[in-house]
Amino acid sequence: MVTLCVNQLFGMDSTTLTSLGCTEGVMLETQFSLSANMSKSAAIGLRFLLESKVVHGDLKCNNILVDGDTAKICDFGFSYVRERSDSLQAQTKQIRWKAPEAIMPLDQNLNPRFASDVFSFGMCIIEAFLEGEPPYGLDDDDTIIGKILDGEKYPRPDGIQDDEWAFVLRLCEYDWEARLTIDDALRTLKMFADREVAGSQPLECFKCKITLPSEAVACWKCASLMKDN
Repeated sequence: MVTLCVNQLFGMDSTTLTSLGCTEGVMLETQFSLSANMSKSAAIGLRFLLESKVVHGDLKCNNILVDGDTAKICDFGFSYVRERSDSLQAQTKQIRWKAPEAIMPLDQNLNPRFASDVFSFGMCIIEAFLEGEPPYGLDDDDTIIGKILDGEKYPRPDGIQDDEWAFVLRLCEYDWEARLTIDDALRTLKMFADREVAGSQPLECFKCKITLPSEAVACWKCASLMKDN
C-alpha cells in the first residue's frame, strides 16, 4: 500500500469528516463531505501523482481520506496493473467512477492516462453531493457501462451551483483530450475555496458595529438589513 499525504489544507473543518486511514492494505470507508478546500487538497495530491508519473486508476471517494488537517489519496500505483489482469466483471465496483476510455475493450486502449483520473475526480465531486450514495444509484453495471460509453452526461445533483457544475462537466468530458488539466482544476478550486472562505466571514452591522454570523439577513439589534451594508 502506498499512501500520499498532502499537508496543504487551509480552513478545513475537520469535524465534517471521520478521521480514517489505510491499514495493511485495507481501505476503511467513510462518507465524503464536500468542501472546496478538501477538493483542492485532493487535486494537489493528483498533481503530485502526475509529476511522479503515476496513474491512480481507481480514484473514488473511499480513496480520498481526511485525518485532521491531512488529506490522503490511498491505494494507488498498482491499480492499473491490477485492473488489466481482472475481468470487466471483477471491476464493477469501480465502474461508476471510470472514464469511458478506461472501460473500453483492452485491445482498444492499452495506455493509462492521467486524464482518466481527472474524470474520476469529477465523479468524486458528484458523489460528494449524493449524500453517501454511489454514482448511478441502483443502476446495474451493464446500464452504467452503456451510459458512460454513449457519452451520457450524469444528471446534475441537487445543491451544486451553476459554475461548480460547469466545472464538473469539464472534468468529466467524454473526450479525454477536452478535459481540464489538473493545474486548471486547481486554479478553479482555489477560486471556489476563496469564495467559500469569504462566505463564512462574519458580518458587521454598519449602524451598530456589532458582529453577526455570515448567514445573517438582518441585525438582531437594530433590524438593519445586511444587504444594505
